[in-house]
Amino acid sequence: MQIMCGSTDLTNRLLSYKRKVYFPEHKLIGNAPTAKLDIELLNEDSAITEALLQNAFTVTEGSVVTGVFSVVEKPQKYTKKLSLELYDNMCKTDIPYKSQLVYDEEHNITILQQLTEMSTLAGVVINTADLPTSVLTKVIGWIDTTYSIRTYIAWIAELAGMNAMCDSTGTIRFYDLSTTADIATDTLSDYSTEEVWTLGKVRFDDGLNIYEYPEQTEDNTLYISNKNLYFDSTDYAEAIYTKYNGLSVMIADKIRMPSVDALRLGQIINYNSEFSFIVLDLTSTYTGGSYCDFDISGLLESKETEGTVVRYDDSVRIRKIQTIVDQLNGELSIIAQNVEGNNSFISQFTVSPEQITSTVENAVVQEDLSIYTTKTELKQESDKISGELTQTIQGVDGKVETIKGGVDVTMSGDQTIVTIGNSASDVRGQFTNTGVNFIDKQNQKLAWLDTEGLGSKELSVGDATTKTNRWRIFTRENGSHLTFTRHN
Repeated sequence: MQIMCGSTDLTNRLLSYKRKVYFPEHKLIGNAPTAKLDIELLNEDSAITEALLQNAFTVTEGSVVTGVFSVVEKPQKYTKKLSLELYDNMCKTDIPYKSQLVYDEEHNITILQQLTEMSTLAGVVINTADLPTSVLTKVIGWIDTTYSIRTYIAWIAELAGMNAMCDSTGTIRFYDLSTTADIATDTLSDYSTEEVWTLGKVRFDDGLNIYEYPEQTEDNTLYISNKNLYFDSTDYAEAIYTKYNGLSVMIADKIRMPSVDALRLGQIINYNSEFSFIVLDLTSTYTGGSYCDFDISGLLESKETEGTVVRYDDSVRIRKIQTIVDQLNGELSIIAQNVEGNNSFISQFTVSPEQITSTVENAVVQEDLSIYTTKTELKQESDKISGELTQTIQGVDGKVETIKGGVDVTMSGDQTIVTIGNSASDVRGQFTNTGVNFIDKQNQKLAWLDTEGLGSKELSVGDATTKTNRWRIFTRENGSHLTFTRHN
């Protein structure tokens, strides 16, 4: 065991040591974990200072360098016993991916270009040598800057059937799962086992698109995150299955054993030729001398999970189409977004057993820096169509002016009721075979318009003196439709 802070050896000051790294949600692939190191150091001579902690820590367990760690939050007080939390370089990717690449047919942005940009933005080396060419050269036409760089790295790793982790030098690399035992041991001091997990199928299912290979199996299914925006073909499911066909491990937990040099997540350990398990959660604890003890979990998730992703909302840039399936409420939504800063163009189409709703919302920054927003929502039910148009102007002084208008069409027998104007309007047009009866909200008659032979004429409804609720009414050339436009 050795703890170096820059060129300063702190090993003799070490009072306690625990390193933990794990795959969230017990997933086999598509992980980009951050390793956390908790240490306590003796500091009676106040030799450990804020300036010293600016340096990176290099940790050696056994005879092998384990990794490079940094103190993210410096201590508020420097006491005789100093407790520190350190993280490896993966923590540097916990920032929004503010891509400046141009995503269109002309530029043909690839995953390799994205990873190169991510490396620059996060300030960490990303080694792409082990990723397959089919992944690196995949052309990407979408971007969503509300997701973190770490989320993107995890999705890319999952597309390749791999995991992303920091190596002993602090470089982010992509690793395959092991398919056979890397290490053999007969010294497990404790463990519990459940059942054998054998790969039978790889499946992606976001509720709308299903990519799986093979179609039938009696063994276990490896589920791909249904939020992975890169996963768009059965070819990727087939490639992952082909890579790991034959993978079979024991689901095991509460494993305790002596430390093994350079052990990493995703490797397989064989115990006494009795069973093999895969390392998905690893805690290394220093107990004195030169070695550590390992606490390991090999629990596997056997059902589909949505996964947890961190999203950021500052300086948003989104260009993508997304489908969302809500089985609980029986809804399917398709969302198309093109957002950059305060300029946004978003359309959503939602289908449920009761109704269909379409929404189009645009927000544009004007030359005077005011923001002009329009939102149109149209809702169709079995006997009714309703809609509303909202226009909003937000001035540079923060003052907001809103104008609303809408239509409300209800089918009832041989008549159609149409609400005309904005939400405050009292006027409705009741359409019959011979004309239009204008009524208020209390169904009191305001005026009648005979539509037979109507070409173009005006009708005043309401207070003729103030000319409120005045409408220009005319038919189409074929006489089949009436159009109303308000004027003052």
